Amino acid sequence: MWAGGRPARCARATALGLVEFAPVEGAAAAALLVLPLSIVWMVFAFGEEIGWRGYLTSLLAPLGFWRSTLVIGGFWAAWHLPLTLTYALDGTMPFRDVVSTTVNLLFAAVAISLVRWFSGSVWPAVFAHAVMNTMGQFAYSNLITPLTSLDDGAYWAFFGVSWGVWAVVLAVVTRRIPILSETSPAWVG
Repeated sequence: MWAGGRPARCARATALGLVEFAPVEGAAAAALLVLPLSIVWMVFAFGEEIGWRGYLTSLLAPLGFWRSTLVIGGFWAAWHLPLTLTYALDGTMPFRDVVSTTVNLLFAAVAISLVRWFSGSVWPAVFAHAVMNTMGQFAYSNLITPLTSLDDGAYWAFFGVSWGVWAVVLAVVTRRIPILSETSPAWVG
């Protein structure tokens, strides 16, 4: 599942020469904070996950993994749009980040839903959400050339490689997990 995650994305993009591996001073010390910060971020991720992968996943589970996940993922990505668009409109975030964040959220929705369906509990999804957020901030802020400094070609190549790997990994994983072929997992009703 983590093969499409932000640290892995950074490693692939560095290997392909799309960004430079450029750890900042203090990156090693910051790495030690990833797990404790992920645990703290679970407080914030819980609010989202209890709704998205908790209530709605249970409610929509009779639709099956893919249909319920794509519906929830679509709403989850749209739910973040007011925030990202506000950042883009006030100049805090380039508009291209709105697009890449939206696509990233769709892939993350599938990964987090896999954790939820496989575990039968919302708690691993809460942890996965918190870890994804924390690891992403760590990797983008400490390990590579800032994405804001990339020209459009390198920027979209960076995300194109990532999305391609996400798609392949998720396709392979979802074909290998039998519970995903069931219409409704055992933990529903």
